[in-house]
Amino acid sequence: MTIEKSGLDNSPKTLDTLRQWQNGPVILASSSSYRLETLQKLGFKNVISSPMPDDLEKGVNTQIIKDKSPSWQDPYSVNIPEKVAKSKLEYLLSQNHPPENSLLISLDTLAMAFRYTPKDHQIPTPVWTSHPFPKAETLADLRKIMLANFRQLTKADHNFSEIISKLPQASEEVISNLKFGYLPRLMMANTGLALRLPHQNDVITTRISNRLELDRVYSSDNDTQKLNQLIDQIFEITQDSGRSPLKISGGIDFGNPKILKLLGAKEVLLYVFSSTMEKGTFLGFPEKYFIDFISDQARRVNK
Repeated sequence: MTIEKSGLDNSPKTLDTLRQWQNGPVILASSSSYRLETLQKLGFKNVISSPMPDDLEKGVNTQIIKDKSPSWQDPYSVNIPEKVAKSKLEYLLSQNHPPENSLLISLDTLAMAFRYTPKDHQIPTPVWTSHPFPKAETLADLRKIMLANFRQLTKADHNFSEIISKLPQASEEVISNLKFGYLPRLMMANTGLALRLPHQNDVITTRISNRLELDRVYSSDNDTQKLNQLIDQIFEITQDSGRSPLKISGGIDFGNPKILKLLGAKEVLLYVFSSTMEKGTFLGFPEKYFIDFISDQARRVNK
């Protein structure tokens, strides 16, 4: 899919603006070959990569995670990757002074699991909040993170299954509503997107969230050996694809179809946030969402 063939109702002026942006120059604040190739596939012709250094990006990510504070507006801290993406562009602007006619693009993806927060100083009642996974230093550290999360998922699913077993006539709608109350059954991936449009000063941001159920993890019965074997297979598939698990937050490349199949993963919709059910979220570049967002910006500048 390209922007011109996306099916959006764009005016001639909007399409002309998008074509100008596609022709560049475009600067991508990322070292990801997948993100670069996706932009090229979408019709962006003159794209160069200018990533934030790894140590600085890790420091920004860690600090934003450390400073996160759930609130009524953002009880799940889904804005973490949005803030990181914005920080990447701000670094690019401060260091490289890119041409005013360039389109600047940054994305950041973070995997999360849910934790129960009994009481928070900003929230008077108990809530489920998200626990983000930063990138680990070693495979041994990463294994501990993954194993702990898989065990939590297994335990939460067991508790959920017990409740469902007592409701044999429950409809799909009832079960879906009950899942909302058992968020720790789910993995979550958030992708933040930041843009600095040509001849504009402000950095604008947005985000998209998706959630997954992992049937293979649930069926492991919290068996440490089975879970470790599953992690070994995840590491092997990831390395065979040319990626390092240590470069992926949480260690799981949910954009890899082999990993999704291995985990018995399926995307789920919950009412708290909208979702496009788009696999690109887990790869770090949700194509349709990006097209919709940048097209909206092109319409906006032509009003």
